[in-house]
Amino acid sequence: MIRKLLPVFAVFLALLLGCRESSGPAPNPQPPTLAPTISSLSATLASITAGTAVSLTATFSNGSGTIDHGVGAVTSGTPVPVTPLT
Repeated sequence: MIRKLLPVFAVFLALLLGCRESSGPAPNPQPPTLAPTISSLSATLASITAGTAVSLTATFSNGSGTIDHGVGAVTSGTPVPVTPLT
């Protein structure tokens, strides 16, 4: 009989401990984090050929930016010079 009641008692105890009121102050809720927003990504040339220098400008908010393929970290609104090899 005791073996049958032991799981029921364990669940009851877990619920009781999980539902008790906290004696400390309530934690301060964190404001929601805004999702990053990309406004635009532009290049100084409409068509880019291998070996030709061009500037890329990314405009974004609520985060940091990177451009892959070796360009790296970028600042919103700041042109980054690139020279594609292919």
